[in-house]
Amino acid sequence: MNTKPKYFTYDFSNFDSLMLKLKDDHSNDTLNGIRDELNRFFNDAKCVNILYNINTDKVFFGMCVMPSLLDSDIDNMIKGTDVKVRVQKYYVEIDSKLLQLNMSARELTACLLHEVGHVINDTSGTEKIKDAVAAYVSNKNEVLDQSNMNNDREIYRLGVALGLSKLNSLFNRDDDELIADSFVVACGYGDELSSAYKKIINSTGKLNKGVKNKLITLQWTLSLMLNMKASRIPALHSLKVSKKVEPSELIKNNISHTIDALYKYDIKSIHENLVDKISDYFDNVSYSDIRDIEDELYEYNIRVKNCEIEDDALIITRELNTRLSILDDLMMSKKLNDSNFKKCSDLKNRYLFIRKQLTDKKLYAGRTLSLFVDTPYIKGRPDLM
Repeated sequence: MNTKPKYFTYDFSNFDSLMLKLKDDHSNDTLNGIRDELNRFFNDAKCVNILYNINTDKVFFGMCVMPSLLDSDIDNMIKGTDVKVRVQKYYVEIDSKLLQLNMSARELTACLLHEVGHVINDTSGTEKIKDAVAAYVSNKNEVLDQSNMNNDREIYRLGVALGLSKLNSLFNRDDDELIADSFVVACGYGDELSSAYKKIINSTGKLNKGVKNKLITLQWTLSLMLNMKASRIPALHSLKVSKKVEPSELIKNNISHTIDALYKYDIKSIHENLVDKISDYFDNVSYSDIRDIEDELYEYNIRVKNCEIEDDALIITRELNTRLSILDDLMMSKKLNDSNFKKCSDLKNRYLFIRKQLTDKKLYAGRTLSLFVDTPYIKGRPDLM
C-alpha cells in the first residue's frame, strides 16, 4: 500500500527569499538572515556563521558545512566510545560559483537543507567516523596512542571534521548514486534537490571523479598519527600545498590549525622528558639523551629556509629557544663527560646558527624582537668551545 510522505509544517518561504536575495546581495545582512533562519528551523544546533566565498580562480566546491567539535567529541570518536556524538555548532560556506548555475531559489534552499541536515540531524555520521577509525587501525594491526590526546587532538580534528563535512555531502557524491533524501523530501524540496544535482553535474562535470573514499582525509590523518616521527615533515609539506589550492576558507582554516599543531607537536613532552633525565642526577649522561634534538636539525633547516611570514618565524623561534634551553640545562648539569660535552656544545652552536639565519630574514616587527632569548656560551670550559 502506498503512503503519502510526511511533510514538515514549517514555512520555508524565508529560506527561499533569502537564497534568491543572495544571488545579488552578499552582504552580512543577507548572510546573517540565512544563519538566523537556519537556527530557527534546526533549533537543536547553532549555525555560528555563514561565509560567502567569492571563488574566481579555484575549483568549484558548492557548499561546505563544517562542524565545530568539542574536544570531548574528538576524543569519543577517536577512542570509539559508546557516547553518541551530535554536532552542536557548525559553520556554512557558500561558493559563489554555485550561484552561477542558474538555479532557482528553491533549488538553492534544497541544497542548503541537504548539506546542513546531514551534518547535524543525527549521529549516523559520527558513528561512521568511529567505525572508520576502528576499521583502519584494525586492518593495519596497529593501536592508536591515546595517552597524549591533548597534543594530538588538533591533528585528529582535521580528519574528523572534514570527514563529517564530506561524508554525505551533495557535492562529494558520485553521479551514479541516487539522490533520494527523505529529510529534504519531508521539507517539500525533493524534486528541487534532484534538479539542482543535475545542474551541478551538467555544469561542473562529474564531481570528485575517481575518488570513492570520502574519508580520505581521516585515513591520511590516522596514517600520520601511526607514524608521526617519519611522516611529520612530509605531512607539513603536503598540508601547505593543499592549503594553497583549497578553495574553501573553512577547510583552509582547519588545515592551518593542523600545520600549527604539527609544528608544536610533542615539544613540551620532549622538554619534560629531557629535564626529568637531568634532574635524576645520573652519574654520566649519554649524548644519546639528546638524539631527538639532533635529529630535528634537518627539519629546522628546511623550515627556516621556507619561512616567509612573521607568525611562522615566531613559532620556529620559540621552538629553537626551547631546544637551546634544554641543551644549556644539560651542559650545566655537569653530568656529561668531555666528549659528550663537546658534542652537545657543537649541537648548540648549530642551533644558534639556524636561529641567526632566521633573524637575518628580517621578518619580525619591532614589538616581537623581545621574544628572542639569547642563550650564552658556557664559559667554564673554553677549551671545548
